Amino acid sequence: MSRPIVVVPACTTLIEGYTFDAVGRKYTAAIAEVAECQPLHVPVGTGMSDIGAILEVADAILLTGSRSNVAPEQYGEETPIKPDALDPLRDALTLPLIRAAVERKTPLFAICRGFQELNVALGGDRAASSSGDRWLPPAERYRSHPRQCDAAQRHGDQSRRRV
Repeated sequence: MSRPIVVVPACTTLIEGYTFDAVGRKYTAAIAEVAECQPLHVPVGTGMSDIGAILEVADAILLTGSRSNVAPEQYGEETPIKPDALDPLRDALTLPLIRAAVERKTPLFAICRGFQELNVALGGDRAASSSGDRWLPPAERYRSHPRQCDAAQRHGDQSRRRV
């Protein structure tokens, strides 16, 4: 029997002038060793990922944390607080991927930036902290979306079991 596949969208990372798609080892190790699932990295970039194909193989999606933030134009703002802390290629993949996953009822688990992505993809907005590079965690800073709660309840048993 094969292990469930957990799709993990990558981040854009520059190493010595070369662009890489990267995922932190702590995320893939947790998927493989703790959840006993198969992590599957998904590259970012124009034409690199087919959302329909991704969702065909995904048993779940993990939206990881990252050093970057969702670009302000994705939630109606104009000027980024820290323009060098953005990953527009990841935004271009994850935001439509989240919407399609919610539509298909594919389980999602979001951590840090992943929560930003989930919130923005479902119409939420962002509140910047005074330091300008963090998302504020208090729930009252985000608009509530009943679909998030409904999706979590519908997939709760599966999520607790494996992902």
